Amino acid sequence: MRAFSCDPFDGALAIDLAVALHREAQERLPAPSAPLIAFEARPRLTLAWLDELTARPELLRAFAEETGGDEDASLAVLFPRRADLSALVALVESDELAAGDGCDITALPEPVTPPAHALLAARACARLGDGPATAPYSDLPVHGAVERAEYAVGR
Repeated sequence: MRAFSCDPFDGALAIDLAVALHREAQERLPAPSAPLIAFEARPRLTLAWLDELTARPELLRAFAEETGGDEDASLAVLFPRRADLSALVALVESDELAAGDGCDITALPEPVTPPAHALLAARACARLGDGPATAPYSDLPVHGAVERAEYAVGR
């Protein structure tokens, strides 16, 4: 604050700073999620995003068909904090292959820090969806179930 004392607008700056600090103190922080290092998944982890999966339910069906009996495959559905997961729950429950014991599906809050993004990308072997992925997920190959889903809907 001392550096601004020579500025003729320092009164306005001090008020703006006080208001910003007050607003930030009033905001509720999201509840912390479990540490990503503790996330347990089968050896072959595939990532999907909630928006894409609910917009294209055939992706889940194709993944379940391709990995239903595979004891090594897991699907992690990333969702933004405070997202409504009811559509995902309904989607999984409506598909008997996806809802069965052979299909390992976990909803996971999307990481917020670059190291957490990098850790999750390093653990994953593919992504379920062909939409534009951001780094570091863009380096992951697209899962074979995407091609199966496109064939099923005639794309």
